[in-house]
Amino acid sequence: PLLEYGHPPTVEELRNGTLSEKPILLYLPGFDGTYICPFIQYPELGTEFDVWCMTVGIDDRSTFEELKWCVLDFIDNLDQVEQSMKQEEGEPSLKEEQEVIAAGSTSPNTTTSSTAGQPFWTSWFPTTATGSTIPKRKKRPLYLAGESFGGLLASEVALTLLNKNKGGGGGTTSTEASSTTTPVDLQGLVLINPATCYDRSQLAAKGPPIAKLPAPLYPFGLAGLLPLFMDEHSFSQLLLILSAKALPSVIDDPVRESFMGRVAFSLPTKLEYMNQGALEWRLEEWLGVGCERLESRMRDFQDHPSFRTLILVGEKDLTLPSIAEAERLVNLLPKSQVHVVEGAGHASTCGSRMDMAAQFRKAFPELRKGRKNNKLVQQTTKTNENDTKRTAMKPEAANGIGPYFGMEPRYDGANIGLNPILYWSKDNFQSMRKVEEERQVVGVVYGQNKTTVYTQTFYRL
Repeated sequence: PLLEYGHPPTVEELRNGTLSEKPILLYLPGFDGTYICPFIQYPELGTEFDVWCMTVGIDDRSTFEELKWCVLDFIDNLDQVEQSMKQEEGEPSLKEEQEVIAAGSTSPNTTTSSTAGQPFWTSWFPTTATGSTIPKRKKRPLYLAGESFGGLLASEVALTLLNKNKGGGGGTTSTEASSTTTPVDLQGLVLINPATCYDRSQLAAKGPPIAKLPAPLYPFGLAGLLPLFMDEHSFSQLLLILSAKALPSVIDDPVRESFMGRVAFSLPTKLEYMNQGALEWRLEEWLGVGCERLESRMRDFQDHPSFRTLILVGEKDLTLPSIAEAERLVNLLPKSQVHVVEGAGHASTCGSRMDMAAQFRKAFPELRKGRKNNKLVQQTTKTNENDTKRTAMKPEAANGIGPYFGMEPRYDGANIGLNPILYWSKDNFQSMRKVEEERQVVGVVYGQNKTTVYTQTFYRL
């Protein structure tokens, strides 16, 4: 999202080559299939990570297993992407770009001519025309984060990677069998209101009957699910932002406010209506299947006693019994810790009431170490030891009451928000170019090969 929305510090890191020196944060979304829930956290997370996100279109009918294949293939392909990035100095010609795009969409191995509804990846590496192979470099640290349904998927992917690197296999797909190692070094897992407890949830009790309502009644039933995802402070905090009385503590300069504003303006194109078929499929084939599989699989983490897990849960989550589930998981996962987000519901756990990057630093001490930053990043992300290396929410935000918890007065003391025109000013926004490439993944289901297709989306200067 940071490059997609032209966040200047990240664009500058891409330009000077320092972005690929950062550890990777790979975010797997909830069953809505978008990366929107934690969007205000991305600028601060970007001071520590090269942030990647998965999205899944509303008409997608990939199974839990197929989504897993796509994630693993994406991770296995990282080395190739980085080799392509480093292959040539300078920017490829338009002809070379077109050849690369055409090769991705007309390969004889591609099983579909359209990717509508397929999962796709947003990545921040520039790509160039492929050529001779260059030596592989040291593996990049990878942190997997999964929210709600994404917690199921991230847990399954993490176990597969851990078993693969241990030499124990851990899966049935040809993707997994393609190599014994990956171009990344999995450092930790972050579970945010994980749906490993879906079978014991209000969503499991109320969702399936709504998915089977007569079509004219479905919109009313769907609206009845909304309170499960909200909390008492969500709307009040939105009003504080709109009235310029306060901002989330992680939005503390005009560059970050502009990023937040650009994402907010794009929400109508990002948040798709959950139609009846999509709801039924995702409840049964994603949450139901994933929860059943992970019911026994979570104990397999005990075979990896040094692996670390951070569990983040909302205190007022009505969708899932997240606090009870955190208490269960912390007894299953060897090196795990829990943070309860005060007053947060299911959809707002990653919102204003948490400083996610601070929690990451607290759980994974290696992130607290300093890193050389370019001048623009130093100016716009406050890279002094007392700020970006904090391991807790800023004091004023942490002392807030009710809707003010997690909020601070505006950084500029103004009584009106930043003019939206400035969201796209040269100081707050840098345009990027988008390139998409299809990839296919072949896996085995009941002894038969099955192919699924996903799209990698890259951003270039």
